[in-house]
Amino acid sequence: MTPPPWYREAKHKAPRLCENQTYPYNFRMGEFCPGSLDRFLKRHAASGSTLWEPFAGHTSLNQTIDICAGFGVRLVAHDISPIDERVVQADSTRVGPGLPINGVIFHPPYYGAGCVFSDQEGELSSEEDLDSYLAAINRCIDRVDEVMEEGYIYLVARTYPVKGKSFSLDWVLTNEFLSRGYEFEEALCDTPDWIVYLSKSA
Repeated sequence: MTPPPWYREAKHKAPRLCENQTYPYNFRMGEFCPGSLDRFLKRHAASGSTLWEPFAGHTSLNQTIDICAGFGVRLVAHDISPIDERVVQADSTRVGPGLPINGVIFHPPYYGAGCVFSDQEGELSSEEDLDSYLAAINRCIDRVDEVMEEGYIYLVARTYPVKGKSFSLDWVLTNEFLSRGYEFEEALCDTPDWIVYLSKSA
């Protein structure tokens, strides 16, 4: 799916959050520039609100949970194969956060990127094909729609090669949220990922 001109333009103009900073991006562990999450929480998450992170096993690591806590925000963290004891083991394509939420940190594992996080049944990075992978992610977005009447999405994804072709996961997921009535707010560059903020009104 080719991103439309307006989205490509938004990415072209996007602020580079970690530019000129020494930041050791760790692909396997899924770390990303914490400044992008700070920016999101300051703008969109009031103290006392609740966020859900459905794919938290390789992105929290004392990162998203602690950053949210610093803003007085509760983070419900789930993952199919958690490596942080504060992350609840759950298949987020089938089980939602279990309570109303005000926003979502959406950073799914990548299909076909040469990194499989676990052999656990339901692990998205080991789906047999791209269609199955995207169908599973859409089931997770279904869980979001069930519990969030209004709120914000903090989407982390990238454009990367899959089987020799460029695959714009950031746009595919952005487009899925837009098709469900969400609105595009902003794009930020967090090399090699893109951060996309989206909103949903009741």
